[in-house]
Formats: sequence, structure tokens, C-alpha cells
Amino acid sequence: MPTITPTVKQILIALVSVFVLQLVVENWLELGLFGWLALQPGAFKPWQLVTYVLVNLNEPLFFLIGVLVLAWSLSQVELIFGRTRALQLCLVAALSASVPVWLLGFTPIGGLAPLWGVSSLWYGAVAVTCWIDRHGVRSLFGVVSMTGQQMLMLFAGISFLYFLADKNVTRLVGDFGAIGGGMAYANWLRRPRRPKKPPERKSARASGFKVIQGGQDDRNVLH
Repeated sequence: MPTITPTVKQILIALVSVFVLQLVVENWLELGLFGWLALQPGAFKPWQLVTYVLVNLNEPLFFLIGVLVLAWSLSQVELIFGRTRALQLCLVAALSASVPVWLLGFTPIGGLAPLWGVSSLWYGAVAVTCWIDRHGVRSLFGVVSMTGQQMLMLFAGISFLYFLADKNVTRLVGDFGAIGGGMAYANWLRRPRRPKKPPERKSARASGFKVIQGGQDDRNVLH
């Protein structure tokens, strides 16, 4: 497992803090923090397109497992591409999962569960690193080695197994949306870059004085 990068550390601290706050607010104060932040398909609450990653219904143990997967996958992105690209990926993955789920609310499918949790972030991060180097050998937590393409198929298969177990269409669409967003972002990172043109030099401003060609020196004029 790679070293947890500074940006990922900050994200993990925020996620853990909000998770503890949610436990206190939901279980002890009995306030509806989850319903305000989780994404309700078809609901006109734009902030939920990104805030759903902050809330979690899992038990603390499963929440920590998800946090570890996020630390492992997103740290690789920051180590390879830097802080700005890692943050951009988080936004891309979050929206790639939430927008299709939000649109589900306008379909005849009923009984849709809300979208919540950080899985979209680590699905997107895994998709980026695996798709860029899909034929190279990668290590899953330093235990199992496989190609990037095989690892991506493994995570997609895990999501599908969850769907077979709980029939949660919302999570399936969100997971595959995040994977697709990560692959698209990887292609964007690999796009051919146009070389920057050197700045044009400004031409020197013409002087107000003109040099006039002098005639031949006539020494007889002086006599």
C-alpha cells in the first residue's frame, strides 16, 4: 500500500469527522442529517450531487474498510498526477455517479434508495490508474498481482455482486457511473498536448527621430 498523501489525509479526516458527527446527530440527537445530504433520485436539491459522499449508513468497521480502499486508490492518483488532478478526479467521480442516479428519479423504476457513501470516489480512482496502465501489472494491497484491466473488472464484478445481493439499482448505477467517469478522465489525461507557442516579441517602437543620410563633405565651403 502506498504512502497516504497529504491531500488524501485531509479528505480522510473530513470523512471520519462527518461520520462521527452523523452518528451523534442521527442516533443521539435524532436529527435528519442523512436525509439532507444523501442524494434522493429526482429530488431538486443540487447540493446532494456532491454531499452524498459525506454520509454513510455502514457500520463503523465497514466504513473504515471503505476509507482504507479510498486511501489506497486515491493516494496513487495523487502520487502520479499531483494534488490538483486528485481533487479534480474526486469531483468528476462524484458527479459521474450522482447525475445518472438523479436522472433515475424520472424513470418508471420505483422504490429507489438514496445514494450515499464514498464508494464512487474510490471506484473512480481505481478506474483512472487501471485504465491508464491497463496492460501493466498492478498489486492489490500488495497481496495479489494482476493487470490493470483485470483489476478494473474485479471491482466492477464486486459492484455487480452487491446488486445481486441487495437489488439496489441506485448503487449499481452510481458505481458504474463512477467507473465510467474515471475512465473518461484517464483518457482526458492522456490526450495529446499541444506545445505552447513562445510569446511573440513586441517590435521595438519607432523613435520620433529619423537619421538622414549626409552628403559628401565639401571642404571648400569652409574657405
